[in-house]
Amino acid sequence: MALTAAAAVVVTASLPLLPGGPAQAQPPAPTRVSALSVCADEPRDAVAQVCADPAENMYGVFLTFVHRPVAYGAGSDPAGEAYNSTRMFTGDDLGRSFEMGLRARNDPGGTRYQPFWANHGESYEFHAIGPERDVADNRFHSWMAVPACSGCAAWRVHYDFNPVGETSGQGAPFVRHTVTGWDLPAEYAQSSFSQTQDRIRYLNGNGQFLRHPTTHLSVRAPAGNCEPGADPAYCFRFTTALNTTADHLVSWDVAKDVVTPTPRTTTRSTNPTPPEAGSPAPTVATLNGVDQHALHTCANTEPDTCLDHVPGLRACIDTGLPCNATPEPATDQATRTHDAIDTQDQALATAARLRPGTDPDTHAHAHAATLPPGTAQGQDTVGQRPVWVVTSNTGRMRAFTGDRREHTGYRLIFDACTGALVHACLGPTCTP
Repeated sequence: MALTAAAAVVVTASLPLLPGGPAQAQPPAPTRVSALSVCADEPRDAVAQVCADPAENMYGVFLTFVHRPVAYGAGSDPAGEAYNSTRMFTGDDLGRSFEMGLRARNDPGGTRYQPFWANHGESYEFHAIGPERDVADNRFHSWMAVPACSGCAAWRVHYDFNPVGETSGQGAPFVRHTVTGWDLPAEYAQSSFSQTQDRIRYLNGNGQFLRHPTTHLSVRAPAGNCEPGADPAYCFRFTTALNTTADHLVSWDVAKDVVTPTPRTTTRSTNPTPPEAGSPAPTVATLNGVDQHALHTCANTEPDTCLDHVPGLRACIDTGLPCNATPEPATDQATRTHDAIDTQDQALATAARLRPGTDPDTHAHAHAATLPPGTAQGQDTVGQRPVWVVTSNTGRMRAFTGDRREHTGYRLIFDACTGALVHACLGPTCTP
């Protein structure tokens, strides 16, 4: 296996795609064959999501929200995870998509947080963005996706205004449907978080980032069984609200408390707590033509408006170059944690935890390797780092996000110092 080639982040220059660039000839919106929406499906997990199904194509998606702490109570499932993300479908059949957002996972030492993006196609690929963290920083973060070039079926993903990867196999340079919000695998009852406000905009064929009209939207947030005598593991309840103005979506607001089996009651949505701290002050005036002081102010207050207000940001995004000099606080990736991986057996055990409820994979193999700076990590610029690579040609594993489709064969890459998942590829294109 060529590790660097398999895991490398690919960034390509592009033609202007955002408002302000030259006009482009856009393909017409396809004829709708049905009113397909992810929200019409019965969810596999506990979810609180809003679906957008406009009549026009979407040529870009912009998502922003504050990273809130996720808590897991005593006795919670050690495989518990929580994902706050937006998934974008590049066809009416919902067969191809990509996704971006925040992963929180239960851990004996406390909840761990990992920004990510994922590619859903013949195979499933999970890409970590930067290092895994042990705190939610309670500040704004943003994700954006636009086609990698005019008419390209590959999409470039940006996190906090820096490119972090490029999709593959999407088949179309436009998005037909999106789904935004929370998905909780494994642990439903003993997880909680304060209100999040997911803001989402889409880029139309005229190069404008727009809020979705409420007529585009549908929601799903089923409650668990909290009747007297019910199994406490399946008692959960979300508090949700569509925050709208002038019949357009401002944000999808979701909170979750730990409850015990009891007759259902109606709860009111609470006001979100303000961010505790912003990103570090910039140390340079400009980066690739972007006014860093203006970006710093905007990114910590109203990041979904930065493309309109920050000098040089639109043009920088089009180049595929980094636009934000201070996206994350500095982290020493050489620091070892209690999850450090030193042996093949430890690497195999770490991989096995991603396959809950399945038999052991006796055909899995593990070997030590080294990742160059930035490989599969997007913004991580720390030097050469030790990793463990676990592969299997026959083992079956479900996708971590989205529809949880099961795939045969996988390649997993873990940080040797922290045990954090760096990259995952599940399916027939992932192993030799």
